[in-house]
Amino acid sequence: MAMYHLSVKYVSRNQGRSAVGAAAYRSATKLYNDHDGLTHDYTGKTGVIHSEILLPDNAPRELLDRQNFWNAVEKAEKRKDARTAREIEIALPLELTPEQQLTLTRDYINNNFVNLGMGADIAIHDGKHGHRKDDRHEEAQHDKSIKKNNPHAHVLLTTRAITPEGLSKKKSPEWDKRQNVVLWREQWADIQNRELERLGFNDRVDHRSYIDRGIDREPTMHEGTTVRQMEKRGIDTRIGRANREITAKNELQNMFNLFNTEYFNNELGQTTVNLPAAYYNNGESINNGNRIINLYSEDLERPPEQVIGKLVHEMCHLYNKQHGIRDTSDNGKYHNQRFKEAAEARGLIAEPDINHGYITKPTPEFTELVQKNCRSDFELSNRNGKQKPKKINQEKKAANIDKAAESREIEIKGELQRMFKMLNERYFDNELEALPINFIIGDTKDITAWHNENDIKMYIKHLNRSPDEVIGGFMQGMCHQYNRKRGVRDINDNSIVKNEHFKKTAEKRGLIVEKHPKFGYITKPNPELSAFIEKNCRFDFKLNNDKIYANHIRRQQEERKRDREAIRQRNQQQRQRAIERENQEQRRIRNLQEAEERKREKERNREFTREIGQSRSF
Repeated sequence: MAMYHLSVKYVSRNQGRSAVGAAAYRSATKLYNDHDGLTHDYTGKTGVIHSEILLPDNAPRELLDRQNFWNAVEKAEKRKDARTAREIEIALPLELTPEQQLTLTRDYINNNFVNLGMGADIAIHDGKHGHRKDDRHEEAQHDKSIKKNNPHAHVLLTTRAITPEGLSKKKSPEWDKRQNVVLWREQWADIQNRELERLGFNDRVDHRSYIDRGIDREPTMHEGTTVRQMEKRGIDTRIGRANREITAKNELQNMFNLFNTEYFNNELGQTTVNLPAAYYNNGESINNGNRIINLYSEDLERPPEQVIGKLVHEMCHLYNKQHGIRDTSDNGKYHNQRFKEAAEARGLIAEPDINHGYITKPTPEFTELVQKNCRSDFELSNRNGKQKPKKINQEKKAANIDKAAESREIEIKGELQRMFKMLNERYFDNELEALPINFIIGDTKDITAWHNENDIKMYIKHLNRSPDEVIGGFMQGMCHQYNRKRGVRDINDNSIVKNEHFKKTAEKRGLIVEKHPKFGYITKPNPELSAFIEKNCRFDFKLNNDKIYANHIRRQQEERKRDREAIRQRNQQQRQRAIERENQEQRRIRNLQEAEERKREKERNREFTREIGQSRSF
């Protein structure tokens, strides 16, 4: 799902920051700042997948070097509190490939900033990056965008126009106007939506707030990495709880609108749902025409159908009050027959109760409607804090996963090999030799090597499909291997986009080929192939695939752990050798100094002896 984010910030000397340090951090490079003599080394930072400098056509070419570019910016600023750069931070659509994200970013920056005379330094991060433990620079503290699966771009802009002679002597006050931020945000939304529409995606983004769009929904508060980490560890933070409360209120408001339409014919009108902490505030009220429903916050620690049942319970009271029907007595605690009639007409079961007259619970139809439309639960407490660590023998658990996964893999591969022989005979005239079958998780490394190895690969997640879809995907891999054997390149270079050669091969072998914006073509079995699969394949591929997936994930994690350990040991050895070389150099210098001192001492002794001899001769 496409998410919108664009923020504008400044890099200011008043904050103890420099444009050189900011550029080095965002591009993961090493830069020297001529202004203060500091070296900013962030070459150990990971996650920067692309960086480049964009300049106006008339700019000097030496500014394309990042070292020259930002030192020229620092040199142009004389004030100790100068703003040396403007930063635009934008979230990139997940639907786009990295190449498409880069093209989209370039177009936006060129059209809105570079064409005005600004210089731009672009750094695209994959959203999974971090920095080394020894990075203590202030730029690490200013980067708040670290989040999983969050591709984004940092764009540092000059505050002065770039001319053929370099940076202009005066800043442009027009660039600092507030309406420019509104325009830049709107332009970023427009260019994203045009690209998403061109590629055939239905998602759209909007730069406007809920209020500007007329949406009755309260926005959540920004959490930041510190709050997220605390919440992840089970610490209940003020901001985290406030966001859960806002999310619960928004969802309750959505459910109110749904049930108001479903059961009350929209007669309740505009009503606000509140979550007070005190129990005596429970209930419904009408103050100066404003309808309010209060739900006790502890009532939210229940299953969603019971929470929504409580909401509809209060909606029945509000409906009766609006129509002048008295449905309670004893100061609103005892529910009478009129309340029972209103509740039973609206998906609730009203049961007699000695203290409250009637209590309600949802019917099965009501529960089904809630489960279909309610997108989240309503717990306000941090669920991570409720999780108690389980004492598990990790080695035993891994061994059990290995055993179950390997047994299941053998079964699936045996069935696929059986189908391979039948499909090879029917559609390929036995031209294909027996090929090994490998399961993959589906990361970039696997996809890149997909067509370069003599085997048939299948995503583990694709095994959760119906047999004809699984065999259809397997048939696609056989088509690739058939083309590979004949020397036909059926995908574009360095990509996963299938071309017309693949289409011709697949259509001749029982597959329906359809165009796709990302993969070029996708396939599905035609009726003839589906009937053949249904007749010959009675195997259930869906069973226990999570164990296979977990086994592959564990192996991948172990490999990465071994790689990290090897890198750590290699770095430690390099550091040790560097220390030894430094110690040797220090010993050599110390020996030279001691030899020089001994030589001077001997010279002083000879001079003293000569002076003694001369005095005695007199």
